[in-house]
Amino acid sequence: MNQETPKESKKPKTKITLKEVLASSRPFSWVNTAAPFFVGYVISLGSLNLQAIIGMIYFTFFYNFLMYGVNDIFDYESDIKNPRKNSIEGGLVEKSKHKPLFIAIIITNLPLLIYMGITGSLISNILLVLLIFFAFSYSAKPFRFKEVPILDSINSSLHFVMPFVFGFVYASNNSLPWPAVIAFFFWGAASQALGAVQDIKPDRAAGIHSIATKLGAKFTN
Repeated sequence: MNQETPKESKKPKTKITLKEVLASSRPFSWVNTAAPFFVGYVISLGSLNLQAIIGMIYFTFFYNFLMYGVNDIFDYESDIKNPRKNSIEGGLVEKSKHKPLFIAIIITNLPLLIYMGITGSLISNILLVLLIFFAFSYSAKPFRFKEVPILDSINSSLHFVMPFVFGFVYASNNSLPWPAVIAFFFWGAASQALGAVQDIKPDRAAGIHSIATKLGAKFTN
């Protein structure tokens, strides 16, 4: 008499696809970081060169893959309850693929970061380190500034202001146009707060704090 062999448990997928990588980088948001870097660099230098092109390439895909990929990893519990995910608002990578996703982020980012570090000045390198820190600290533990109301909007705004500031300084000009930088910063903070209002329900369901969950939709607006 033949005995039935128990069915093998389905192993979780661990291989990340190119489609998932692109979704995590949120292509519709690339212009929001590539344009500020490019504008800052060109205004500062007054012309184009190889550094400007390579920097713009970095702030198109690679930087966004770092920023939003880390966000997808640490926001997974709220993202699975968020109807805005698996759309132009971002991907939804299975939990079993988070480790290879993180490895892919590091491997893809390092080469151009090293290039910009070698070709930059001391001040631009400090800004580059801060820029990467803010990209990580918004979502990643133990910092996770996105759960500190008010600070979440400040940190998020720096994601877009810092590429402009870095581009300006990377082109060897430290005389920043401060009125424009400050105006851009406040616009970025307001933009993040508007997005937080849209995420109030899934954030509250996941126990995530934000400027909108703290102050409420009406006051935040």
